[in-house]
Amino acid sequence: MHFSRVLYILFLCLLSISSVNAQVSVQAGSASIGRYQISHLFDATLVNSASGQLENLTVQITLKNAAGKDVLKWVSDRFVCPTGFTAFEAIPLQVSSGRFEQGENYYRNNLFLPVGQYSAHYAVYANGPSGSALLGETHMEISSIEFPDIQLISVEDGDTLTNKFPVFSWSSFVFPQLPQDGSGDFQVNYHIIIKQVFNEQSNLEAMEYNPTHHEQDGLNANTYVYPFNGLRFDDSAVYVWKVEARVSGLTISSSDIWRFVYSPKPPRIYNAPIIMLNPEKGTSTTTIQKNILKVGYHEKLGPSSLMLLRAEIQDAAGNIVASSEKLNFMARQGFNVFSVSLCPDGLNLSDGSYKLVLFNLNGKKMELNFSYTRTNECE
Repeated sequence: MHFSRVLYILFLCLLSISSVNAQVSVQAGSASIGRYQISHLFDATLVNSASGQLENLTVQITLKNAAGKDVLKWVSDRFVCPTGFTAFEAIPLQVSSGRFEQGENYYRNNLFLPVGQYSAHYAVYANGPSGSALLGETHMEISSIEFPDIQLISVEDGDTLTNKFPVFSWSSFVFPQLPQDGSGDFQVNYHIIIKQVFNEQSNLEAMEYNPTHHEQDGLNANTYVYPFNGLRFDDSAVYVWKVEARVSGLTISSSDIWRFVYSPKPPRIYNAPIIMLNPEKGTSTTTIQKNILKVGYHEKLGPSSLMLLRAEIQDAAGNIVASSEKLNFMARQGFNVFSVSLCPDGLNLSDGSYKLVLFNLNGKKMELNFSYTRTNECE
């Protein structure tokens, strides 16, 4: 899950305190927090309106989830509060100070706050020989909201790659407001993950279940050049990729999952001669050149929009070895050209004699007898 942080301000006011009967009013404002924002539970100001300094005080903060379960309880070090305004940072009462009753410093323990509603309880205690006395307390409702997602830029979704070492790029993650305390602990870096897609998997299925093809953590920039020593992409294979933003090893934001196809070979250009077919002239005979069956024909009776013609290829015994399911001859007004590879990436015909039969829109039949011997251009 992804979470967004908004700095909030707490005010703890110590009012009308005397050495005999100290009274404290604790005030806190509204707040919205997210993952890695717990430090701002400790941002506060104490106002001591007594004639002298207050000694041996502690602050306790308890955070509960919507089910009423404690997710954090923190107790400050004992401190002295002089007359006037005193910020927690000056006491000091940052995250590095005090103790956690559940876990230690959250930077090290990666405290995780899912999106939702929380209740924070703040209490100020005076500590004396007979124990601790509650001087004041208050409650505050807190919302944990999402961080913004990372936006992928390139390689674009559905793109075809020809470069062995592509450049991946994405938008930089930016905190809605950078933490004011301990900002060094909020250093964001990126983690890129690439996995191969098998069969008819969705992007999510491939990313969740398949072994990792390549990943890199600790990236400080929002671009990544695929390394020379990285595992090579397979020809015509499909891959998915995503990027995560991390702080102290925990993911705080993630991107969508995009896919790409790796196809390093440029499209093959076929220069085989066109064999003209004509229903009025009957059967033609030719020898296939360059492993390409390339025929041209006039279709004067067809509609202006494209229409699939019925076609088949028969072997010497009259068996159909390819039908209209693989032979997408189209009909339209005027001259038509059709080309198909007989190599393994096409029809994959064996050496021998064949007949192409093509039925036009008027029901007339065009035939082409051809012999085929595979050449090394199939390699």
